[in-house]
Formats: sequence, structure tokens, C-alpha cells
Amino acid sequence: YASVRIAGESLDPLEVTKALRLPADHVQRSGEPRLRRRRDGSVHEDAAHREGMWSMCSERWVDSEELDVHLRWLLDQLE
Repeated sequence: YASVRIAGESLDPLEVTKALRLPADHVQRSGEPRLRRRRDGSVHEDAAHREGMWSMCSERWVDSEELDVHLRWLLDQLE
């Protein structure tokens, strides 16, 4: 798969979405808690995110095993 991540301490992922006019596959904000549900149903909390991040990945959108197909899709999206 191919992905792009834009990250920074004061990054607001909403601003990236607005600028690129693309939906992210994952966003996080600085200071946002990291909560994960375990298989047993309990919730585990890690340290809060130290930076904001906006990312998108070809994994869900491209049905190919060829990296160049994933890269072309990603570049087309960003273009």
C-alpha cells in the first residue's frame, strides 16, 4: 500500500482537509487521548498524542498488489 501523512505539533487536521479538499483516512489532534478497546472489551489508555496528523492510504481504495498502482492512485488524489 501507499500512504501520505502530514503531521506537526500544532497541526489541525481539519485545515489539511480544507486545503486539499480530500477526506482523510485517519486524523488525530495534539493532546487527544489514545484509547484502544482490547479484545476482552476493556479500554486501555496510552499517553495523549503529541502531534496532530492527517493521513490517507490506498489500502481500502485500490485493489492491486502492484505498488506502482497504489502510488499512482495516491498521486492522482493529491494532484
